[in-house]
Amino acid sequence: MITTYIMNNKLEKKLLYIKAKEYVSQLKGIESFTISYVNDEDFVWYKKQLKLFFKIEQIDSRMTLEHPISKKKLIEIVNNILKNNGFSKCIQLFEEKIAIHLNINNLDEFLNSIFRYNQTFDLSLLFLKPERILVINDDEYEVHLHYCINN
Repeated sequence: MITTYIMNNKLEKKLLYIKAKEYVSQLKGIESFTISYVNDEDFVWYKKQLKLFFKIEQIDSRMTLEHPISKKKLIEIVNNILKNNGFSKCIQLFEEKIAIHLNINNLDEFLNSIFRYNQTFDLSLLFLKPERILVINDDEYEVHLHYCINN
């Protein structure tokens, strides 16, 4: 019984890794990337921020944009936020179990490819130095943009 669980767990991890690698292969504007597994103690502050942000009664958006919004306009807004805060490396959590460490060389292409892949504006990016998070939540009527720095 325990052996079966361990084998299933290893197989599940391997399949998730393959899915993450396939996802990254669809993205543009990336110079390089690495993939790692996420432990419970990894990215604690970020996970807390994501939980806070996605509580319906506690949407703390830096900005709320009404639909329809063009992809170009949203990318321009994200560009302004990130370029003003020094940006080239970020992390994207994949199904909360894998961290994709990305070196971005073209933010416009990168964001365009994510939006095209997801077919929505939903996005979460984590940054390490300083610790900060960018979350875009695309609901039916509005796009909520959340950007937070850990003080």
